Amino acid sequence: MFKIESDLILLDVNATDAEDVIRLLCGKLEDLGYISPDHVHAILERERKYPTGLPTKPVCVALPHGEAEGVHESALAFARLRTPVIFQNMADSNEALHVKMVFLLVNSDPGNQVKALRKLSEMFADPGQLSSLAILIEKNEVVAMLTEILTD
Repeated sequence: MFKIESDLILLDVNATDAEDVIRLLCGKLEDLGYISPDHVHAILERERKYPTGLPTKPVCVALPHGEAEGVHESALAFARLRTPVIFQNMADSNEALHVKMVFLLVNSDPGNQVKALRKLSEMFADPGQLSSLAILIEKNEVVAMLTEILTD
């Protein structure tokens, strides 16, 4: 099971680029004890080799994640960006996507990763759910929505 808590939800934040938003989310995860300090480097390195941007509608999303090493407890951190940042497309690393929402997954149990990625992918394929997530005002509403999606 992935922990999702309001301290891991960043709404309408400013970020300069993909690395900036990944560092912001990892900083929250590290502060709360979910990951070791060096885990951010593993996620950034993986993102360079295997991009995680997705050309979803109505907004593009990214799903950066790493391996289990350096993860103390599984969690999902979320950032909705005020202005989109560039992530490379997962399917075509030459294509730059203007990403508005970032879902950063850290997982201590590799067996749960595939299930979580599948559930998130189902949500990404539903423009209605992404539209709802784009306008929620309260962090607890985002926590409730993401928790429901990951525990269905």
